[in-house]
Amino acid sequence: MKFKDLKISRDDLKGILIDGRSDRYEENFSNPGFVADDQYTGIELTNIELDGGFYSCFAANGMEATITNVSFLNYGRIGYINDRRARADGMKKVTFSKCKFVPSENDESGDFNFDARGISLDAGNTEYPVVWSGDGTTVENCEFLNTGVALSRVSNVNILNNKFIDNTAVVDLIHAEEFSNAIVISGNNFECNAKPTDPEREFERSRIVILDSELQAVNDITISDNVVTGEYNFLVNGFAPNKVTITDNDLSKAIPFGTSVIDFLWYENRNKVGEEIDENQEFVSRLITITGNKGLEILEKNCQLNVPEVDESNINIDADQFVSGKLILNAIPNPVPLRETGNYELINLGSNQKLASSPTGNSLITKDTDDSSVQWEFTWVPRTTIT
Repeated sequence: MKFKDLKISRDDLKGILIDGRSDRYEENFSNPGFVADDQYTGIELTNIELDGGFYSCFAANGMEATITNVSFLNYGRIGYINDRRARADGMKKVTFSKCKFVPSENDESGDFNFDARGISLDAGNTEYPVVWSGDGTTVENCEFLNTGVALSRVSNVNILNNKFIDNTAVVDLIHAEEFSNAIVISGNNFECNAKPTDPEREFERSRIVILDSELQAVNDITISDNVVTGEYNFLVNGFAPNKVTITDNDLSKAIPFGTSVIDFLWYENRNKVGEEIDENQEFVSRLITITGNKGLEILEKNCQLNVPEVDESNINIDADQFVSGKLILNAIPNPVPLRETGNYELINLGSNQKLASSPTGNSLITKDTDDSSVQWEFTWVPRTTIT
């Protein structure tokens, strides 16, 4: 199905301009769990302007689409969204080319919401754990104004040769979380113009790449050949990501405002009561490469991360990119197990029933017994990744 040379608009920030949800998706939205085969294929959108609405395009469990020269303008929440609500292991490939994303300035708070994304590929809203393959989904030669791209529990996505212009410092320009992996961020221009005048926000600047979600490790991220100009908070922040390559980026015409340009000790809730990390529960990063970058020495900011106490991490960082003493590698042991490896019973404190495997072995039940069906073997693994 092809759509070309159209304008679709509405005068408010409600509703969906292009709705790709199936009937089954809507029926199961609040109680997902079905196996989905409801992704449309062969969709082409060319030379289209989408103006207004809450979502410009809601693609539900995904759709195969080529989206070229489409303007996503004045949306209230998100320009384009895939929001997995089923047992779907992969989305169909989407290619965005020469598109423009501009959120509305007139949401209910009077400012952009922190998650008013241009593009959101989100598989993190249900308990289904499989990382959603993006099948090579590519965002290329697009322009983002005061918005960005967000990935949650998604893999195999390319963000290439785009322009990100940030005048507000509200939305992360690129945000990856919840086991996202195999992400390439290359050849992009980040123009960081935000200088908030509100006293509560006067030190905020553009956040370029965030590898988020704390203990749900993000890994296999390539950040290369990007150019940053203007005043920014940090280039990359995250909590102990693995297999991250940061090479040949040019920040020589940019000014950092945070304490670190690269911070892999960043844990968003570190200072929140009840969510602190004990000293013996810190995690390390492995397979980190940071080479060939320009401008990381400006204003003598830090690059900091935890590395294994035993040298097994394959850390390849050129210290000459930073001022002496600003490359901080904390060698620490693996975290102490919260529970030792062994056999355990899982008991419902309300009913005293124990979690058990069914007689067929392909489902879970509860029962009051002491046989082997209620014995569960737990193996301690210091944080894992899912691909």
